[in-house]
Amino acid sequence: MIVCSQHGTPPLIFARRSAAFQPSRFAGADFQNQGTCPDVERAVVQSVSEKNAARHRERRFMRFAAAIVASTFMVMTSVSGRTEVVRISGDSGGEIGPYLKMFQAWRNAGNRVVIDGLCLSACTIILGVIPRTRICVTSRAKLGFHAAWRPDDHGRQVINKDATRVLMDIYPTNIRAWLVRRGGLSDRIKYLAGPELASMYPTCQ
Repeated sequence: MIVCSQHGTPPLIFARRSAAFQPSRFAGADFQNQGTCPDVERAVVQSVSEKNAARHRERRFMRFAAAIVASTFMVMTSVSGRTEVVRISGDSGGEIGPYLKMFQAWRNAGNRVVIDGLCLSACTIILGVIPRTRICVTSRAKLGFHAAWRPDDHGRQVINKDATRVLMDIYPTNIRAWLVRRGGLSDRIKYLAGPELASMYPTCQ
């Protein structure tokens, strides 16, 4: 604690310690030659601010180091971890973005995929993200393709041409060719299943 007074004025007490100032040196002293109380206050505040800034830099560095360690661990896990088999059944699809992100994570982890039932709409982009050698289909597998859509001003579904082109670009060549032979993506679902699907992808139980 630093106590200072200036020519009869009440003492001002600064209840913060500073390495740059020694309380015994200033307590009860006339600051005419040492600097005014406000000078001391500013110096104390500056010293405390420098300490706080140093602690903040140290905390930021520790958080950064922890993030580096965590990301390294995640990379090591994805490379050396056990390959998982993911089974798809009864997936009616949804927005393209979340599905694309999920399937990319599966691909990077080296997962194998078994399509064992319905895989509709955005679910079908798995064919363009996971390598063909890591996908197999069962006799129950059934893929459903349709154009991407968006709501219009009245809430009705209208085809989103740009998103539909993105879908076609994601699909592998064999699926694109199959769709083109059937008129391309539209608002009507086109199903791929049975022997036709089994001729394109390895089969499994």
